[in-house]
Amino acid sequence: MAFKLKHHTVYRNDPLIETITPGSSTGAVSLDAFQGRVLNVPNSLILAPHGYIFLQPSSDLTYVTGDFSWPIVIANCKATQRTTVLMVGQNEVDPDQYKDHLEFLRDGKEGLVIDIICFDPDGGPWRDFEADIRRLGAPHQLSFTSRYKDAGTARAFAVEKATSIITMYHPTPHCNDFLPDSDDFSLPFKILAALAIAAHAVDHPNTAPPMFCEYDGTKRVDRLPILPERARDAVKVARRKKHIRPENDPAGAWAELEELMVDAKMMEEGGLQGRVTMSARLMGQLGPFCTVCAEKHGLSRCAGCRVDYYCSKDGGAHQKEDWPRHKEWCKKNRVPKASTA
Repeated sequence: MAFKLKHHTVYRNDPLIETITPGSSTGAVSLDAFQGRVLNVPNSLILAPHGYIFLQPSSDLTYVTGDFSWPIVIANCKATQRTTVLMVGQNEVDPDQYKDHLEFLRDGKEGLVIDIICFDPDGGPWRDFEADIRRLGAPHQLSFTSRYKDAGTARAFAVEKATSIITMYHPTPHCNDFLPDSDDFSLPFKILAALAIAAHAVDHPNTAPPMFCEYDGTKRVDRLPILPERARDAVKVARRKKHIRPENDPAGAWAELEELMVDAKMMEEGGLQGRVTMSARLMGQLGPFCTVCAEKHGLSRCAGCRVDYYCSKDGGAHQKEDWPRHKEWCKKNRVPKASTA
């Protein structure tokens, strides 16, 4: 096997741990809603749900980090020195979505060995689709080794590019909870990915949700996930709750928010609609950022719906870029000019 596992016990004074208090921030991202301890792994990129990262020797990343709240699949080809890391989520994955991963791993070569390790907190159906992975590799004479691990008490992980060593970070009574640190792009990316997946699962329960590339092997993406209509509706309610003033008769906005919350409470804990609402509320608490690139400075709000924000880079190029996807939803959610919502 290409993978080696290391275990790191995290104590209160661990140099990798930073305590975040309400009102503080990391970079440009307010962490009022995410107080606690964060794990700072140098030169790393945090993995989002249904996000994936490609690594090769020339990649400028050193580590991929993430938490164990979602299943994790890590694949490595020792011959090409290439690795893929995927946070799969709690929904079925269409095995054909892995074609691009195998193509990246084999790098045009035939007859290679691919090592796969899966961490699944729920004991998911990975063995059920192992045959499909082998089917995808058969035309190129790929062979596979695979193993399945329980993360146990570990809260987070880091995959090192150069060695394929997987470090698992375990809590202690004096440092019992922590998450990998997020920069001012990764945190919105992670929340929007979770929001998009939950909304997709509500609207299309029998189809696999999209997967989001975060790093293509040479550079990280600089665009946030595109939200489906249900997810944008939830964001509208969350942001309207944040922006509207009590004296301006916010009955309509509060009614929408209440309806969403009632829907969430009627579902069992962790239900899909509940996850849509929760993710939208977390996004609302981040404050305004560009819908396209997550920039938090030099913003203007869409004059139509007054929900989406755009940065001023390149003369408003990002608003123009988003307009083909945004315009129909914007027309249906246009706010009258006299309103301050």
